Amino acid sequence: MSKSNYYEGITLDLAFGAAPSGFTRTNGNRWISLHTADPGEDGTTAEASGSGYARAAYNAGSGWTRTANSVTNNAEITFAQLTGALGPITHFAVFDAVTAGNCLYKGAFATSRSFLSGDVPKINANGLTITEE
Repeated sequence: MSKSNYYEGITLDLAFGAAPSGFTRTNGNRWISLHTADPGEDGTTAEASGSGYARAAYNAGSGWTRTANSVTNNAEITFAQLTGALGPITHFAVFDAVTAGNCLYKGAFATSRSFLSGDVPKINANGLTITEE
């Protein structure tokens, strides 16, 4: 069994867009995490740590563009400047809180990347697409 296209859209709107009529979003941000392996279903596996790493806040209401059953970030997602090396980063996850919280979505980057001390990790605009299937 799968969701209808309509309900896939509502699910994406709740997570990333304007809350549909009759629904309430719990906060205005989503937090993007970086991982060195598949985060798992709850997002707790292999999240980067140390070296000044922190999840990046990204606006849930205006930061995403939804087309059918996908959303894409419409601006750059910028993390804090690192104080040490980090990586290789192979995956990401989207959370509803800056620490702990609930993992909403997860996925793999097309290519892995390592970062050095002083780097500012970024995901370019239109660089992260999340699809409901």
